[in-house]
Amino acid sequence: MKNDDLRKILDAVSTGKLTAEAALKKLGGISFEDIEFAKLDHHRALRTGVPEVIFAPGKTDRQIITICEHMQKAGSDILITRVGKSTFVKLKRKFKGIYSYR
Repeated sequence: MKNDDLRKILDAVSTGKLTAEAALKKLGGISFEDIEFAKLDHHRALRTGVPEVIFAPGKTDRQIITICEHMQKAGSDILITRVGKSTFVKLKRKFKGIYSYR
């Protein structure tokens, strides 16, 4: 979740377009999510201004893709460090907006 997303929820509550209970449901997924092999921090960008960072070495391509799927579903940005070229190609095929700083 990004600051703009949070602001929209808060604005909707303040104007009566969204109940407090509905807002709590929307906000329920902004903290941590445990997916067995990784604990994802969906709230990191709100707390620190920096998106979640995934250290790629030691993770399979499937694990990295799964992490990206969960982060995308939550509306969170992600930074993946030290990702191999073949993994990057797979990510680029699956997700829009992926780019490299190499």
